[in-house]
Amino acid sequence: MTRRDPAFPSGRFRPGAGGARAVLLLGAAAALGLWSGGCAPIGFQAEAPTPETPPIPSVEAVDVPASSAREAARLLGEARAHLSAGAYQEARSAALEVIRHHSGAPGSGEALGIQARAALGLGLTREAVEAAGRYSGLLGSSHPLFPPSILLWGQALADAGDTNGATEVLLRLPPGTSSEVAETARDLFRETIGGMDAGDLLEAVTEVSPAHPLRGVLLTELAVALHFGGDAEGALLWAREALAGPLDEREADLIRALREGRLEEALGLPVILGVILPRSGVPPSVVEYGRLLEEGVRVAIQEFQSDLRRSVHLEVADDGGLPGGSMASIQRLEELGALGVIGLLTQELLAGAVQGREKGIPIISPAVAPGMDAIPGVLALSGPDVAGARALARHARSAGMQRITVVRPRTERARVEAAAFRDEIDVPGAMVVREILYDPGATFFRDELSEVARTRPDGLFLPLAPHEIELMAPQFSYFGLDTLGIQILGTSGWTSEDLLSRIDSRHTDGVVASASRIGPEDMEGFERFRAAYERYFQKTLRSHVPAFGYDAAALLLQALQTRPRDTHELVRALDQIREFPGATGRLSVEGGRVTRSPRLVRIESGQLVPIQPLAR
Repeated sequence: MTRRDPAFPSGRFRPGAGGARAVLLLGAAAALGLWSGGCAPIGFQAEAPTPETPPIPSVEAVDVPASSAREAARLLGEARAHLSAGAYQEARSAALEVIRHHSGAPGSGEALGIQARAALGLGLTREAVEAAGRYSGLLGSSHPLFPPSILLWGQALADAGDTNGATEVLLRLPPGTSSEVAETARDLFRETIGGMDAGDLLEAVTEVSPAHPLRGVLLTELAVALHFGGDAEGALLWAREALAGPLDEREADLIRALREGRLEEALGLPVILGVILPRSGVPPSVVEYGRLLEEGVRVAIQEFQSDLRRSVHLEVADDGGLPGGSMASIQRLEELGALGVIGLLTQELLAGAVQGREKGIPIISPAVAPGMDAIPGVLALSGPDVAGARALARHARSAGMQRITVVRPRTERARVEAAAFRDEIDVPGAMVVREILYDPGATFFRDELSEVARTRPDGLFLPLAPHEIELMAPQFSYFGLDTLGIQILGTSGWTSEDLLSRIDSRHTDGVVASASRIGPEDMEGFERFRAAYERYFQKTLRSHVPAFGYDAAALLLQALQTRPRDTHELVRALDQIREFPGATGRLSVEGGRVTRSPRLVRIESGQLVPIQPLAR
């Protein structure tokens, strides 16, 4: 039996065994008729195929000699036997031999199904997705083995973290799908459907036939989503439609509870999100900053509650501005069953919370990054500008720069940005020729800039903070670097509005940098947030601070839509978020760090002039 993580209550985020289900899917393959033909494995009595069962098509419609057909049949028999015995590597090898060298043999398409199942057993999810998709397309919707192939494809997508893709694929199941396949598909569908909002659900309901094996789950999810979205009339309308059946017991219970006004009780405990902010022991300005962040979090909860199909409760803890307070706060939130924590305004407070974690629940800080390498489940909206550094490296390559020198302080943020730039620039024809380091707090850069002049680079990459730029940039002309034709490249510190308002523009003119400000292409997300904020609080949004609280909470709530069973799956879901349209930009989580889609600009007279992306 799968052990339940107490931080994940029953109901919406219920415990399960994705890996166990995958193994059961593999083991039950023969019983469900997922393949046919060839010799049966030892100890397995193959059921004689019915005369009307069509054969599995070949991978390619080409003629092959009889010897190739015989060899393919032998290899397929071996692959079946290995798969039945759980020898996934051997099964995969035999299947690939058929696909690569006997693709035109009769029934060779079966090798794609075996490859997909074996790859799933080995954890090769991308390969499993590709093979299962090819297998399903080869069979076609009229083939008796099409429904189990769809289930296999959906499982592969779910295991790869693509829950939206899995949901879309599972909706291709045809009416008349066997009860065995339909039951397993419904279990999987309940786990993947969380990414669909009420509009998506409504569209899907209107497109599936009344006999679709997943229609009952769709109707129930739609009714629940409308309920939590505040549309009581629509929820009851679709609840009545769902009761027309057929419904599984789980969905029937939820529909009855919705109609009787006890849906929250039927779903169990609400989703709990924690916020740790200073409410005492700190200056009033810090308390106000935290209050604005909390407002953004509350807007996110209001916006996502319908998509989650679950009540969301916000639990606010006061850290008192002390690491010991943040440690005690996160321990209390874990005891309450919080699924994630937002807040912690300084590195010391964040470090205290990380140290106090016992169940590893995710933490997202809107304000600071941990002063160390990436920690699983600990994210920050203001971490190193990794995406910007990579984009600058691509720009440098496209612009023909071959020799780049890096100058940076010995800080963690600068180290991470420099490493991202170096990894991206390191291709034939371009290279970092020197990386020159200096101690934080330095004010005079004669030695470092003289070394730059000696290396004669095409480009100079400077991953600096605004206060460091203010000290270093005026010294470029003093030491003659401005006469050498070196293109300066910089991360988001260079485009800080505060910096550009203080520094003489002649020290920044011509610098190519990544912009941290919200650009025109990101305003749609911000304006959507603004409208939601003003609708919820019935007041004008006068600060950008709530947008950061919104995005921190939105990332957690987005990941929770995948219905993770434990903290490990929740962290994994967070790390698979790509191009989320947040209020502060398009956000992705890569390698345990939050990144924003980079926007490159050239600084001219203190203004940011967008640079059209160059070919990658």
